[in-house]
Amino acid sequence: MAEPRNPPADGPPGLEQGLYLEQHHILLPWYTSHRAARMLLGLEDARPDKDTLTWNGMRCLGGLSCAISGRFVCDETHDAPKPSLRLIEFALQRAPGEALEELYGRVKAHLSQQLGPPTLEYDGNEGHLRAFAEWDGEEVMVMWKVVVQGGQEDCLGEIWRKPLPKEYLKLTLTRF
Repeated sequence: MAEPRNPPADGPPGLEQGLYLEQHHILLPWYTSHRAARMLLGLEDARPDKDTLTWNGMRCLGGLSCAISGRFVCDETHDAPKPSLRLIEFALQRAPGEALEELYGRVKAHLSQQLGPPTLEYDGNEGHLRAFAEWDGEEVMVMWKVVVQGGQEDCLGEIWRKPLPKEYLKLTLTRF
């Protein structure tokens, strides 16, 4: 893992630059390669598929303790597309006795403090999606949602670097 540095004097970098990992004072920048991500964070805790690396116990997004998964996707805007970091998924453990709805509401309120009010919200029961809040900015899109995975409901967050890949919906829905 890279050596921790002190946070910048003007505050941590914004999401448009990447995901700032607070306990290590390290920025995981967008468009980085698998290899560069490993150089920054060390070997991953899990590798669910060839294009995803997962690290547990990361503190980010203003103090949330998360497991993060970097999804490395080909960038269609380059002549010789190579997989690079375009999506970061984040998941939190529920506090003992915390209901799923409480976790969803707690993190949604936290993200709203960090990012402002959601630009889009949904509360329903369609397919694998139960509820979501989306913050759609110029350079980054953040989603926090309740999904059904393997018959179990769970909360999952996504941070996308824009422009979104052509098949970004396919990337978010293939895991269910």
